[in-house]
Amino acid sequence: MRDGRRAKHGKRRKERNSKARLRQSGLSSKALGERVSAEARKHFSMEAETSKTMTTFTQWRQLHANVLKRAKQRKRKKSKTLNSELVSLEEQARRIGQSQS
Repeated sequence: MRDGRRAKHGKRRKERNSKARLRQSGLSSKALGERVSAEARKHFSMEAETSKTMTTFTQWRQLHANVLKRAKQRKRKKSKTLNSELVSLEEQARRIGQSQS
């Protein structure tokens, strides 16, 4: 724990503490890695629990991917409509210019 840097509040500290605790339990490095990631996932699901039905990290990730995808689609749709509006305005301007000349 005493490595010169102060532990950040919350998540980072929890991570470091759990790692240290597991290291003291004397597991092999592979088992330690699996255990640490499981613990991190547990903390993660507790902290970022979007709803009570969400249980695992993978489900959360899928949900989030969908959210991002939807946002991207919305952006694309918006830019399409804006472009079409621009084009129609340009056509109107051209028409007005022709009628005046």
